Amino acid sequence: KIQRALDQYPHWQSDSPLCDKPVIAEQLTGGRSNISLRVSSGEQQFVLRLDGINPQRLGLNRNAELRIQQAASLAGLAPQPIYFNPELGVLVSRYCPEQEPDWQPREELQAIAELLRQIHQLPPVKYRLQALDRARLYIAMRPEVEAHGEQKLRIDQELQSLAQALQDSAEPCLCHNDL
Repeated sequence: KIQRALDQYPHWQSDSPLCDKPVIAEQLTGGRSNISLRVSSGEQQFVLRLDGINPQRLGLNRNAELRIQQAASLAGLAPQPIYFNPELGVLVSRYCPEQEPDWQPREELQAIAELLRQIHQLPPVKYRLQALDRARLYIAMRPEVEAHGEQKLRIDQELQSLAQALQDSAEPCLCHNDL
């Protein structure tokens, strides 16, 4: 699957043409729902994200994610996506190297809060997370969680609290949605 994704490089919408087929530089740490690789072609670097598992099983909407990343890119909050192939489960974006923060903890929290404010101000997409359903799905997918007795009661109480919080929530806004 990785090679098929790399073979698609002539279709990548890079600012400057890619001279060579990209090669894998490293695997990046990531979540359970995808595999992310830093790939390079000459001096250009990209992140190639592959679906690691069936995204529909987790209720993910990759088309909505693409629209969100495009909007975040236009706002200067995320790298620009340059290739998307939902059939292959591939999204390619420019790579932004990590920078070692030199903030103090208070400044770091303020910077994170400001970033979240900017993300929440992006235009919403038509996809809407059904958080309660997603939470139930995640619980059902955890084989080590055998909800009996007190544990089941606690889970049910937490889900009821979530349902109440969702009823009391304000206008919808963009959110990471990873419960």
